[in-house]
Amino acid sequence: MPHVKPKYLHPQHGTGYHGAFLGVAAEALSEDDIVIVTGLDGDRLKFSKADSDAANLRLGVMGVVDHACASGGVVRVVSHKVVTTSIDTSGSTLGAPVYLDATTPGNHVISAPTHDVIVGNVIVLHASTGKVLLAPGRCTGAVTSQAWTA
Repeated sequence: MPHVKPKYLHPQHGTGYHGAFLGVAAEALSEDDIVIVTGLDGDRLKFSKADSDAANLRLGVMGVVDHACASGGVVRVVSHKVVTTSIDTSGSTLGAPVYLDATTPGNHVISAPTHDVIVGNVIVLHASTGKVLLAPGRCTGAVTSQAWTA
C-alpha cells in the first residue's frame, strides 16, 4: 500500500481539527459532495462521487468535498462537515441517520434508499433550514442491505 505523504494531510480549519486529504478529483465535484477513494494519481489519492447503487462506490474510505473542483483538479476532502444549505429535516428526528443518496451520486438524503449507507446525522430540525453533520469517514457500514452494520 502506498504511503500518504504528510504534505497532503491538512487541518480542517472551520470544519474540525482532524486531518484532511489533498487529492485529485476523478470527476467534477461540488462542495459537500460525499466522495470515496477510487485509486491513485501519482502519490495522491483519487476521489470519485460515492454512490449507494454502485457496489464499488459505496464501501471504502469516504469524505466530504470542502470546495468545488473540476475533473483532474486538486481537491480537499475532509472527514466531517456541517452542511448548512437549505435542507428539510422536519420529518426526521435529532440524531437520525443521513444516508448516501441512491439517485444522485455524491448527495445525501434523510430517508433510507435500497442500499442504506449511513454518512451522517441530523443535528437541526427545520422545514427549510435544517442541518446535518456529514461524517462518512466514521461510518463503517449500513443498517440493512449489507452483511455488516454501522
